[in-house]
Amino acid sequence: MNHIRHEETSRDSLFKDIEQNLEAIYALWGGGNIGLRFSIAILCAVKLEAFINVAGKLKLEHWDILERKLSFEEKCRMVFSTSGLAFDRNVEPNRSAIRMFEIRNALVHPKMKLDRIDEHISQDEYERRSIAFTGVLHPLRSELTRELVTHLKSTSDAFVSQWGPKLLDGAPDYWLTGGSTGGFTHEPPSEG
Repeated sequence: MNHIRHEETSRDSLFKDIEQNLEAIYALWGGGNIGLRFSIAILCAVKLEAFINVAGKLKLEHWDILERKLSFEEKCRMVFSTSGLAFDRNVEPNRSAIRMFEIRNALVHPKMKLDRIDEHISQDEYERRSIAFTGVLHPLRSELTRELVTHLKSTSDAFVSQWGPKLLDGAPDYWLTGGSTGGFTHEPPSEG
């Protein structure tokens, strides 16, 4: 009787799905939907987290347990170290990638901003203020400028482009997508 050995390693990562969503939303934002700047900042960080989690899964045993306790920077330090690389937080694109997570954290854990005015003013001043009142602006509204959003997007691309080949065994396109490898081999029957 012939024996067939089936050996296969299947993998799946949401990296490409996230990247495609980011590209679509980035295009909509570029077309004038400025409110999407918040989503872009979040998706840029999610893209980098998906990337470093793939690298961590390849490089470190028990990554699924470890990664939940680590910041993005700590994840990078561990994965880079295991790969024989130094992670310098002060150089690009690393510095902007870390900043991206600070922005992401501020967005996914939003804090309301309040402003309180308590003063005596004239009727004329009250009417002027009620017409011109712009309200309180959350710092992220003014911080997430067109330039910063564009920079975050280019940083997420640059980080993956720069570190992908070094952290993903020279094959980022392979490891960042889904699929499987392997096949079937015929083995002689065992004697016994």
